[in-house]
Amino acid sequence: MDWRWAPGGPGYQEQGAQGMAGYRPNVAPQGYTQQVQPQPSYDMNAYGRGLQQASNAAGLRAEYDRNSARIAEIEARLATMDKEWKAGAAGRSRAALDDLDLQLARSSAKHGNLDRAYNHLTRIDSRALSNKDSAPTDERKRSILTELENAYILRNAEESATAKAGWDNKIARLSKEYEDLTGEKYVYGGATPDTNVYGAGEGAGDLQAVKSKLTTFRGVRKDKKLTKAQIDELYGDASTLPNGPEKNAIMAELYEAEKNSAEKADNDAANARKKRDAAWKELKADWANQKVKKDIGKKPGSSTTRERNGVKFTITYTGLDAAGRKIYEVSHNGKIIDTVVEE
Repeated sequence: MDWRWAPGGPGYQEQGAQGMAGYRPNVAPQGYTQQVQPQPSYDMNAYGRGLQQASNAAGLRAEYDRNSARIAEIEARLATMDKEWKAGAAGRSRAALDDLDLQLARSSAKHGNLDRAYNHLTRIDSRALSNKDSAPTDERKRSILTELENAYILRNAEESATAKAGWDNKIARLSKEYEDLTGEKYVYGGATPDTNVYGAGEGAGDLQAVKSKLTTFRGVRKDKKLTKAQIDELYGDASTLPNGPEKNAIMAELYEAEKNSAEKADNDAANARKKRDAAWKELKADWANQKVKKDIGKKPGSSTTRERNGVKFTITYTGLDAAGRKIYEVSHNGKIIDTVVEE
């Protein structure tokens, strides 16, 4: 009998089935396989990598912000410098840069690198043009004169007709600019070389003068050695020269001269003479045992050698004297130092 709570309502069996709907026991009955729901899992390595990536990103962002700030600072400084340049406050800096570019242009031209020389001169032109409108007339005139003189000097150093033509074009342009500014034509007077001969106590203000004094000093002695006083004076003259390969070459020559000065050469020579004289004194005292006559023979002009204490001597038979005795000349390094008469 299926008893129901109310006519037409569900019976107790149906109610029990409805109450158990969805229930799963923890232990499956015998013969049944329990269905286990998958549980979420966590990869700790992946989690760590995520944290590291986040940290790296933050570091890169901070570095980017620092770089952006530094770039902004540099750009602001450049803008300030540009304003100062246009206002003429950087005039002295421009003059220093022009002087440096000029030295580099001359050095490059001397060593055959004309492209580099042109580039340095172009830099000078560019700075001059950028400051042309604000520069006083006298300053612009001096600038054009300097450029014209340098252009003539470098043109005259050229061997190529094409290169000379390039300089002629620049000279023509600068000459017109000079005439427009001053109302006068520019006339190049040419370079007058310094032909003076400089000696001790005379100031040498340029490379040619220093070289002249160096030649004068070297001519004082036959061995061309310089005294320490001469070297010191030349060092003082050379120190005033513009920095560059010419000055370096002079300084290097003086350095080598200092290592073998006249005083050192004289001292070495005196010591060598003492050693030679002592060796010859010993050898001459032992002449009877040297048997020179036997080695040379009877033909005048014949020679033999003897050595004592590391010093080598050449002994030459020159003939007989009035009494019929043999005469020998003793020399060292080609210089006769004594004569021996043998019975």
